[in-house]
Amino acid sequence: SRTTPRARGLWFDAWVRLRRNRAAVISLWFLTILSLACLVQPTISAFPYDKANLALGATAPSWEHWMGTDDHGRDLMSRVLFGGRVSLAVAVIASALSFIIGVSWGGLAGYFGGRIDALMMGLVDVLYTFPLLIIVILLTAFFANPDTILYEYFVRVLGVFVKNPKDPSYLPVFKITFVFMVLGSMSWLT
Repeated sequence: SRTTPRARGLWFDAWVRLRRNRAAVISLWFLTILSLACLVQPTISAFPYDKANLALGATAPSWEHWMGTDDHGRDLMSRVLFGGRVSLAVAVIASALSFIIGVSWGGLAGYFGGRIDALMMGLVDVLYTFPLLIIVILLTAFFANPDTILYEYFVRVLGVFVKNPKDPSYLPVFKITFVFMVLGSMSWLT
């Protein structure tokens, strides 16, 4: 009697194809190591990303500062890896928000169908014509400052977690959170 081969899933087939591609495997390892370095290095570094040493000034790469220092004596490797941490956070949070909005919007349009579907998808088409980067810059310029009602709501929510939510040092947190929200709320269109 002839036995049928056991079915393999799409994920297994994709994994087999990935493992056969040497460049893809090397890239995967490189990106994994780089992501881990971005997450871990700024917390364990002897050189914080924002600590200036004006007496040191700009230096070339050395054993102490692997990528050198900038004009203010700040370690460039720490600064680059901290920037990578912010980029990873933007990617993960904006993608998750985009996924939630996109799936919900598409699910509602598909569920109701007909005219409601046409109206919802027409709105998507209109929004899709605007360049994402310009919208993010404009919304951030107009709404990511302490004079807006959005900042007041942010301070109220922050007051649940910290003692002094009106501390000006939280303004950069508000700005980056706003960028997360804008990117996530606009990138779902695709």
